Amino acid sequence: MKAHRLVPTRWCGFSLAGLAALAMTLLTVGAMPGNYATPKARKADKIIQRHVNALGGQENIDALKTLRIHGRLQRQGLEFPFTLWLQRPNRSRMDIEVRGRTFVQAYDGDTAWWVNPLLGAEDPAEMPEDFARSTKRWVDFEGPLVNYRAKRHGVEYVGEVEGDAGRLYEIELKHAGGEIWSVFIDANTYLEVKRTYQETFQNDKREVTAFFYDYAKVGGVNLYHVIDGEAIDGARYMMIFDAVEPNPDIDDELFSMPERQ
Repeated sequence: MKAHRLVPTRWCGFSLAGLAALAMTLLTVGAMPGNYATPKARKADKIIQRHVNALGGQENIDALKTLRIHGRLQRQGLEFPFTLWLQRPNRSRMDIEVRGRTFVQAYDGDTAWWVNPLLGAEDPAEMPEDFARSTKRWVDFEGPLVNYRAKRHGVEYVGEVEGDAGRLYEIELKHAGGEIWSVFIDANTYLEVKRTYQETFQNDKREVTAFFYDYAKVGGVNLYHVIDGEAIDGARYMMIFDAVEPNPDIDDELFSMPERQ
């Protein structure tokens, strides 16, 4: 699927996001319930139900418990091979090979940690606040729209925009923790093609964007195989998934921060 470049038009009244150690990161925290009774919320809910069906249906989504992904991270003219492990509901780990060393970025459901040899640190350590917050934002295994009510998110239909490949529905997603995202769903395929949200890095707050395309079935679920977006520091990156393995056996300890030697 081609990534969409959005152009505003007349407004109407599973995604398993990957992590990039140098680039990006997924989230959910629970707090206030959303308002699901308004006409805009009901309109959004109908679109989300079609989105769930387009992904492969709730049964297939629920059956997907873990993923192992081998791919490439492209950033600033360079390419780095990576392996990404994801485990329901919100555990993740990515190992990236950088100049003969392994950069590790992980989240065990509680603590975001890394091994960052680029900073001369070979021991695991908790991530700095900006990176930890960004990592936790991106670790929802099935994506923010699937089971959004159980996650206590609020949704509203905003309207339509015109992309390069046709019409898109814009949904405002208010996370239980208060953050607001804009999620764009293709009006023909009902798959997510774009997401925008606020990112903060070194006290600089700005809107960042990620595009999702090249969907293919994995374990009965439609998953995107390319993410084209912006890193926490504003740099452009692309993640390409070359091989995606559904439901591999993964030891829980893989996600836990090792003891210092």
